[in-house]
Amino acid sequence: MLIKLIIWRCIILKMNQSLHPPRTILSVRVGVTGHRPDRLQEANMDVMAERIRDVLGNIQKSVTELYLSLHTYYINTPPVVRLISPLAEGADRIVAREALDLGYELQCLLPFRRDEYEKDFADDASKKDFWKLLDHATAIFEINGSRDEASGAYQTVGNVLLNQCDLLVAVWDGEPSRGPGGTSEVVAEAIAQAIPVIWIESRTPHSITLWRGNQESRESEWSNVLYSQIHALIQPPQQSSKSNSCSITGYYAEKQGKVSVIGWFYRTFRDVLSGETIRRPSLTMPDVIKTTRQEWDTVWSSLLKKPTTMVEFLNLRFLMQYGWADKLADWHANQYRSSFIVNYLLSGFAVLFALLAEVLTRVHFVSLDAVVHFGPLTITGQTPYIFGELLVITAIIFITQWTGYSHNHERWINYRFLAELFRSMRILATMGLVTSFFRIPAYSTFDDVRSSWMNWHYRAVVREAGLPTASIGNEYLKFCRELLQHEVSDQILFHESNKCRYHKIGHRLHRFGVICFSLTLVSCFVHLVFHFEYASWLTLLSAVLPAFGAAAAGLLFQGEFERMELRAAAMQARLKEIDAELIKPRDFSYRELCLIAETVAETMITEVLDWRTMFQTRPLRLS
Repeated sequence: MLIKLIIWRCIILKMNQSLHPPRTILSVRVGVTGHRPDRLQEANMDVMAERIRDVLGNIQKSVTELYLSLHTYYINTPPVVRLISPLAEGADRIVAREALDLGYELQCLLPFRRDEYEKDFADDASKKDFWKLLDHATAIFEINGSRDEASGAYQTVGNVLLNQCDLLVAVWDGEPSRGPGGTSEVVAEAIAQAIPVIWIESRTPHSITLWRGNQESRESEWSNVLYSQIHALIQPPQQSSKSNSCSITGYYAEKQGKVSVIGWFYRTFRDVLSGETIRRPSLTMPDVIKTTRQEWDTVWSSLLKKPTTMVEFLNLRFLMQYGWADKLADWHANQYRSSFIVNYLLSGFAVLFALLAEVLTRVHFVSLDAVVHFGPLTITGQTPYIFGELLVITAIIFITQWTGYSHNHERWINYRFLAELFRSMRILATMGLVTSFFRIPAYSTFDDVRSSWMNWHYRAVVREAGLPTASIGNEYLKFCRELLQHEVSDQILFHESNKCRYHKIGHRLHRFGVICFSLTLVSCFVHLVFHFEYASWLTLLSAVLPAFGAAAAGLLFQGEFERMELRAAAMQARLKEIDAELIKPRDFSYRELCLIAETVAETMITEVLDWRTMFQTRPLRLS
């Protein structure tokens, strides 16, 4: 275990020095559920152990073979196959011993504190075996179950087990459970969650069946089907034919020190219209690890009591992953937003340049008599203005094409979704949980994120992270509750800020458009009633003002500022409801905090999914 820890530290150090987003160690998590000795009386223990060894060996072999063909997507280190086991007497321990013999990593999930859990075991030999196996574990997650509600504790362990595994090995007789949280209930829930279940019959002849949802594969074909299931799990989704940049390989190719010529423009535009302090423009992306570590350290320093091991676990496993996705999302967002703001403003100037030469000629500011010939090029007094319009139109076309070529729009919405998935792990991982599913609106099934490269990468990172080491107690629950409160309060402030900001931007753009069209109306009226020498200026105003008014309307449409204001207000209201529950003067159980943490994560991720659907229809185009 010490050697593995040293290797992991070296990998983390190397990742910290990387100029690209970090890849993961290929990891596969195998959960186990099975009967205790009283329901293994009809088993041939030697044959059953051999069957278990066949299944575990087959999984390990499949992972190793697939790694050789998919290694470019992972860190260049041997893959990890991990067993998640509650170490109950009987099948759990038999599977654990076979797994350790094959070189599996062992992580333990206990329904009670270990000293209390020991009372489940019949004799000293069983207790000694439990402690011996526990010594091999790389992580131990102890839930503070109560003997008064023992069935609930076992049920909780079953739920967390399924949340943490990719495959489930079930040593089961096929009969109903004799209490909540039993093997048949865990198997049924795994099938409902589409987790592949390898069922080893606990009675002779110990046949093997593989279940994938409602489909089952019998003795002769289970190994081939299992291979295909593992392949589907660890292979990234097929690359988009649109662009290599909108894929996992494109994400891994991103790098530090990216420079932008116009990326700063959106922040300046936003700060000016919202009345905020104008920050000094930055042309380069900030140091990902340094700035993210500062942000996370601010969170940890705000908590009164925090378990050092858990903070270190979260920093090691998720800080860099979140930091890269978050900072890249911000950078590409600024690129995309700056591009459409500049384009809309330039469109107004294109109209201005088109008419300015004609107006200046009519009022005798520009002379057409001054003609200069440069070969085939003839320059008159109007030429600079025509040339100016040409430059503006060229700039609009170039910015649009370059933004499309760079896929800033797609990268922004994809990286933001990925960042929010990793942000949710800061609260879920403390409870031993993972986001298990997404509720996809019917209108967005054309781009189901469950089969996206973002979800694949997130799952790969979560598989690598595994279970944290934690002992659930009153102090630990206080830490989890305080962290939840901080995350919810931080999100409330974030949405409050956005609501005010987008309200000011939307209101001022709308008011600017109204002023432009009102002045156009006045100009047209004056031009119609009065005729004088410089009336051509009124013609100019009557054409240019609507162009800038239309640009303001275009910015409102493209930036969705008004809808973003409404979304921020709705999210703020929902989060305040959750916050009101968290600040109630009472103690929360582990299960209660799990439900709240899952609600917070689902609320945040669902909001991002809906936001993503909205902005997918807003790429930068010329028409």
